[in-house]
Amino acid sequence: MKIWNSSRSRFLLPALGGLALVGVTGMAFAKPAVQAPGSNGKRGGLCAKLECTDTQKDELHEVMTELRTDAKGDREAVKRLHGQLAAEFAKASPDEKAMRSLQGQIATHHQQMQDRGFDAMMEVHGLLDAEQRGQLAKMMEHRGMRALMGGKGRHGGKGKRGEGKRGEGKRK
Repeated sequence: MKIWNSSRSRFLLPALGGLALVGVTGMAFAKPAVQAPGSNGKRGGLCAKLECTDTQKDELHEVMTELRTDAKGDREAVKRLHGQLAAEFAKASPDEKAMRSLQGQIATHHQQMQDRGFDAMMEVHGLLDAEQRGQLAKMMEHRGMRALMGGKGRHGGKGKRGEGKRGEGKRK
């Protein structure tokens, strides 16, 4: 296919796809995973689903607050690097080597955030009893690590089309 004939096309298409993936991945760490103890917000939070004790609520809140705080520097760095990448992309003759370097730095920050998320997940494991771990494991089957965030997600648990589970939308 002709689209892959130029060296720019071979770099540009995967880079744009990578940028989209990087943006989505970083969103998982942007909000606290557990509500503050005693808060009665609209989001149920993880503890509402798992029927946590007050001690568990406090400890989970601490773990997730620490995760969010630790990831802040990486999120800010990724935002700054995205700006640099966009500025380079906007040039008439972008420096491919510089863009690859920026993309690598972005990937490094995302890996660090994922590693911290994994550590937090293991801490949460240690805070829950066997029944709660089983409930969370079932949630993780459907939502992955986002299950640690509690709540139903951005679409109210109904998927993009607003109906049922994924794949049960309006198309038939």
